[in-house]
Amino acid sequence: MRSAAHGRLLGAKRSAAPLAFCLAMVLSAESRAELAAVWALGESTKIKAGPQGAERALPAHPLAARNEVFDGRRLRIQGLRGETLGFQLILRGGERETKDVSVALAKIGPIRNAPDVTDDGDRYYLGRRIELFLQHYHLHREASATAVWRPGTAAAPASEHSRGWIPDALIPHRRAFSVQPRRRQGLWIDVYIPPNTPAGIHRGELLVKV
Repeated sequence: MRSAAHGRLLGAKRSAAPLAFCLAMVLSAESRAELAAVWALGESTKIKAGPQGAERALPAHPLAARNEVFDGRRLRIQGLRGETLGFQLILRGGERETKDVSVALAKIGPIRNAPDVTDDGDRYYLGRRIELFLQHYHLHREASATAVWRPGTAAAPASEHSRGWIPDALIPHRRAFSVQPRRRQGLWIDVYIPPNTPAGIHRGELLVKV
């Protein structure tokens, strides 16, 4: 099955940020056919995977229907020429494992990877404008103390936010993956806006293949 989400970049006002853009993404109904949910959000919130081997379906996340950049159909983020925009795509598994899942974002208007991009470490970023990462989850059994807050103080985050399977490492998305039943799998997507990107409306297609 092949499903699609369509995106576009909208030119912003000519003010203090004369070359700002918004990224709008529309998720199609087909992308939910073999997954319990597909949704998007910005880069500031970590979404936990959920417990392993859960016997009951995960409840819908409170940010899944609407959040600061996602209205349930469109993702809107802003950036400037020379800036890298980041956002997340969250796939929630159904009652059975979903295998051979892949996600692709070939271009957004004129923004696309050069045809000769390579995984060679010496030339990795040359011509690379769009990159997709699979989120890897680490189990936090206890809340970590930092220089910002101490456990047990009013500054400490609630335990449900600081324990469990939390996204940590980002692995370049190069091959198909599986979404485990009743768990979430996130992807991180970076889009670099080259300095010569023209202002205006730019369209792209985000493909979720199952």
